[in-house]
Amino acid sequence: MTTIIDSRMFKSVSGGYIFQVPPPTIFHSTAAYVVNEAQKAQILAIVGSRVWAISATWAGIAAALLAGLAIARFGASGIASVVVGAGAFLVLHIAVTCLGFQLKQRRLEPVLAGLPRSNERLFPESKWC
Repeated sequence: MTTIIDSRMFKSVSGGYIFQVPPPTIFHSTAAYVVNEAQKAQILAIVGSRVWAISATWAGIAAALLAGLAIARFGASGIASVVVGAGAFLVLHIAVTCLGFQLKQRRLEPVLAGLPRSNERLFPESKWC
């Protein structure tokens, strides 16, 4: 997994690497920084963690089961239970994924503070308007 993250978020240049976090949505843009090898390893340790992805999946599954069972208890049909469970899965999965993204961003702030910015970007700025 680290090699995928490495290839997407870092570009080798003279004097180090250009690092840019992928924008969370098409409505946002992120800054690009020039980092050295030690800072790259620090960033990979933060960004490469899959804990939030796994947590989001399990929380979504638990919410889907609980919501499906709760709606079935009120006498709803099996299809209604599946639809409500799927909706609960999506909502909770998205919420936990967003929380994980925000916490990773917060952990990256001290690492990126004071680093030189790069005009070269790995992800273009969004021009959605």
